[in-house]
Amino acid sequence: MLLAAEGHLPPLDAAIFADTGWEPRAVYEHLDRIEREIAAPAGIPILRVSSGNIRSDALDPSKRFASMPLHILNPPRQ
Repeated sequence: MLLAAEGHLPPLDAAIFADTGWEPRAVYEHLDRIEREIAAPAGIPILRVSSGNIRSDALDPSKRFASMPLHILNPPRQ
């Protein structure tokens, strides 16, 4: 989107933000700023799409959920 807004790529019909529903506040603040300062002046709408909250869905035993690639730190081997 940034390259299209600057004219380095062909114009875009839209940009898509796939919201997990569990992003830090700073992500949404950054997205608001990008939308206000870059996308809107360039005429590029940002479509915010979501299918719920990834954390809630992952922890809900009543939902079928594909395993997420979570990276954890194991304790050191003895």
